[in-house]
Amino acid sequence: MREKTCRRIAMTAFITTLLLGWQLGRTCKTNSLLSDQLDIKKSEHTALAHSVEHYRTLAGESAASVEALQLHTTELERLRAEDAELIHSLQLQLRRVERVTTTAIAGEYELVAPLASDTTSLAESMPQPAEIKHFEWSDDWAVVRGMITADSVSCEIATIDTLHQIIHRVPRRFLFFRFGTKAIRQEIISSNPHNTIVYAEFIEVER
Repeated sequence: MREKTCRRIAMTAFITTLLLGWQLGRTCKTNSLLSDQLDIKKSEHTALAHSVEHYRTLAGESAASVEALQLHTTELERLRAEDAELIHSLQLQLRRVERVTTTAIAGEYELVAPLASDTTSLAESMPQPAEIKHFEWSDDWAVVRGMITADSVSCEIATIDTLHQIIHRVPRRFLFFRFGTKAIRQEIISSNPHNTIVYAEFIEVER
């Protein structure tokens, strides 16, 4: 009787060990798959970030083409935390966001202007620089470099701006309830404080 009891205990311990080992292996495999999927998503994101095609239109305008990266809301929060933070700062719910786009624009200008010195009394009264003088100013979004000579002013200006565009669904409202879709809206944010968005248009093509 005692021997049978010991056998039962040993068998139970053996089966429990097998079950725990199987469960541990399954958990590790699941975590490995999730890690692999996350690595794949990161690789896809990196590949797409470097797959921007730059070209010129027939009119000579600068243009770019990029393939869409498809992410779930949880993946967006993990892989694009800055975008998710921006969406939350606009008091938008992530589950109502349809598309997120980011466009960086850089501009360079070279200006040369002559100094008037022979037509007006104001120009005659202006002190003329005896030597070349240089000036420079910059912040996170613009760099200005210039040179003043006896008869002209030359200036180089470089600017950069990042436009974030978020397309989201606006729900219908009844009392405190929100449901369905009332409209589709686009939010556009400029990162350059020197710039002002003067016009925007959003057209949804239906088929």
